[in-house]
Amino acid sequence: MVIYIKFIKIIKGSLTLLSMRSFPLVLVIPLSLTMVCCISSGRNAARSPTSSQKQPVSYSSLSLSPGTARVSAVVLTCTEQKGHFVCSFRIKTVYGYGSATPPLPEGTKINVKVSKILFEKSSRVTSQLLKNGNTLEVTLSYRENISTEKSAVSWRAIQFH
Repeated sequence: MVIYIKFIKIIKGSLTLLSMRSFPLVLVIPLSLTMVCCISSGRNAARSPTSSQKQPVSYSSLSLSPGTARVSAVVLTCTEQKGHFVCSFRIKTVYGYGSATPPLPEGTKINVKVSKILFEKSSRVTSQLLKNGNTLEVTLSYRENISTEKSAVSWRAIQFH
């Protein structure tokens, strides 16, 4: 509004060159140009694709909980022990980490505890786990061992994808 008042003052100063009949025309031209610019910029914004259309979802943009990692791993072995399974995985690809998660370099071999409930949740996953050499995508959770057993497992599978 302040800009238009200043604009009108400038125009009033130049009224000596312009007649009173052309004064409304001098106001209409800048206002119509402003409207055209605003409308055309709105159309361009409507035409541009949204961010979800521009790029596929990347795993790095996923938010992971602290102490977790989403990985693709090759199954080396899988055995049943005391109401759960212990599987040996070789990390193929790391898609992302939550904060405070120890690094899992590609090629690392880790033992993963899989609860019987999670193991039996999906027949597809069960059949893949039982076959050595298959690749799975899984979210792992890390818990530091407080037990004195050296065979205690720090990594746990919390979700198969």
